[in-house]
Order: sequence, then structure tokens, then C-alpha cells
Amino acid sequence: MVGGREGLFAYDPSPATHGARRPGTGIRIVVFLLAVGSAGLLFVAGFPPAAPDRLPVLLVALALALAAAWNPGAALAAFAFLFPCAGLLARLAGGTDPIAWPALLFGGLAAGWSFRFIYDFESSPDPSALDAPLSSLLFVWVAATGLAIVRASTLWAVLRGLTGRAVNGQGMEDAAAIRESLFALSSLAAGALFYFIVRRSARAVREKTLRAALLGVAAAAAAASLERAGLLPPETSPFWRMTRRISGGAADPNSLGLLCALVLVVLLARIARGKAGRSGPLTAALLAAGLLLSGSRTGLALLVLGVVILLASGGLGAPVRRIALAAAGALLLAGAVLLLRGSAGTLGARLSQSFDPNLPMEYRVSARPTLWRAAWRLFLRHPVEGAILMADLDVRR
Repeated sequence: MVGGREGLFAYDPSPATHGARRPGTGIRIVVFLLAVGSAGLLFVAGFPPAAPDRLPVLLVALALALAAAWNPGAALAAFAFLFPCAGLLARLAGGTDPIAWPALLFGGLAAGWSFRFIYDFESSPDPSALDAPLSSLLFVWVAATGLAIVRASTLWAVLRGLTGRAVNGQGMEDAAAIRESLFALSSLAAGALFYFIVRRSARAVREKTLRAALLGVAAAAAAASLERAGLLPPETSPFWRMTRRISGGAADPNSLGLLCALVLVVLLARIARGKAGRSGPLTAALLAAGLLLSGSRTGLALLVLGVVILLASGGLGAPVRRIALAAAGALLLAGAVLLLRGSAGTLGARLSQSFDPNLPMEYRVSARPTLWRAAWRLFLRHPVEGAILMADLDVRR
């Protein structure tokens, strides 16, 4: 074997290796065609001809595809860095809705990687307990999306050229329902497929990809600070402009808050193990600023939960070190929250609103519990394909 497991796409001409490789060449070709077809479908559905960011996103996706075909490791790192900044890329390109950017960027990566995968005789996935459950989930997601599309536009309607049909009581048209179903699947499937691609990468490539992801989220958080200072384009959504919440480089403020919280947990573990380098504290400060400016209370809850898990599992090192790091982080975060509680749209202001008796309960707690209850009732009625009965609600609120 040439290069062993260290080489990502090392070539071994021995017949034994050729006969043992999984999956076979035919399946790999099918995977490549599916990747190209899915990326093309998402591009057509997400970026109409009049969209100002149609050409920029196509060029970036094509660049990722070519990079993945030539150097998969570098392409994985590039995607990991660009993904958290997709919202900023969309705004800089003149776009108003960045929802399809991340999935299309991954589509370009997947198309190039799957083309290289056809000729890959060396890489094999490392076994993981998540492989089988995630594969099953991916199958369910694809099947559910197919059923949802069939419900939105039946074969009878397609054969007769009927379009513009309302698919629910809110008047949502079939084209919009299909578009939303495709976007939902692309968001879920992209994460699962990215996991499978990374599982076939060498350990050094995984570490490089992780560092790129940390830098990408830090860049998105830094963009939030620059946006707050008026040095970057403001939010394109009227709702986020009204609330004065900031998304920085992410698709929306909630995604920025969740990304910053998740990466802060990972960064704390790396700092405790001495793997964060000298830039660790600065990166942590940028991530904390991004979380504060996003106003995401869910992000704060996720950060607290992650730190508790790290403390309980010993992921922050010796007990004294764990307590010191946790206490210092809690004091700094609490001080920043109190300092910003009078600044509209920040995490401090939203936490203060949560305890304001003059505000309605739906505003203090958010409408998510109501949406979750409605989603549970929908699941009981349509457990596989789902349904859209509250299309006029913006779940980001």
C-alpha cells in the first residue's frame, strides 16, 4: 500500500486493492451524477435569473468543485472557512436571501470530491458509531422530501401542466412548497454528507478542516463587530433591521449565535489541552462578541450546557483548572451582558426583556414553544412526509 492511511488519495495498483474497494466504481459514478444534479437543481431553485448573487455564488461553487477535484484536503478547509461566512458573502454580492448559499457551496465541494472519488483507490472511512444511524436518517430525509414533493405537485397535476395550486390553508403555492422542501433537505443532507466526506480524510486533513472552521466562525463574529460599527453592509432582512440584531458573516443572527456557542465550547477544550495556540484567547473574545451581538438566547443556553458537559467529563483538564476557566469565562460573559443590556438587539437587552413583566409572554420567551407544539401535532398527523400549515409564520422570529 502506497502512503498507508496517511495519504488521502494515494494510489495502489495491486489487484487485491481494486477488488476490495467499497463502494464499487458504478456506485461512485452514480454518487458523482447525484452530486452534480443536486447542486444544479439547488442552483436553479435558489437563485432565479434576476438574483444579483447568482453569478458570484456559481463562481465560488465552481472554484470549490475544481479545488476538490485537484486537492480535496484544501477544498475541505476552504469550505469549512467559507460556510460560516455565507451570509456576508451573499450581502457583499448584492443578495437579499442567503439561505441557499451554504448548501450550494457544499454542492460544489461534493461535485468535485465525488469526481475525484471515482478514481480513489486508497481512502476508506474510519468506523464510527454514528455511521449507521446517520445513514438511516439521511435515507428518511430523502424519502420524506420525495413524499412532500409528491404531495405538493402530484403526477396528475404535472401531466396536465397545472401549477400555482395552493397546498395548504394559508395559500402556499406548490412551487414554493417544493422549494422550501428542497432547501430543508439540502440543509440536513449537506451536514450528513460533509461528515461522511471528512470521515474518509486523513487525520491531518481533519485537523486542518477543524482549524479552518474555527477561523471561519471567528471571521463571522468579527464581521458582526464591524457591522455594528457601520463598516460592513447592514442586514437585508427588514425584520432583523427592526430588531437591531446582527448576523455578521452568518445567514442570520440566530445561526451566528449558535455557531459562536458551539465553537466556543470546542475552543475551550482545545485551550485546556494546549492545542489552541497563542491566538486562542483572541479567538474566544471574538466568538463571545459575536454571541453577544447576535442576541441569541438559545446560543447562550447551548454554551452553558456545553461548558457543563466539559466540566463533568473532565474535558477542561484538572479540577482547579476547570473551575478557574469556568469562573473566568462566566464573569467575563456576565459583565459583557450587563454592559450591553441597554443596547437594542444584543444578548444583554434580550435577557433583560425576558424578565420584563410589561412585555407579552410570547415576546419574552419567543414563539418557539408554540411552534414546537404545532410541529409535534403535525408529526402525529404526518409522521413521514410532514406538512406546512403555518407558512405565514417566520420561524426566525
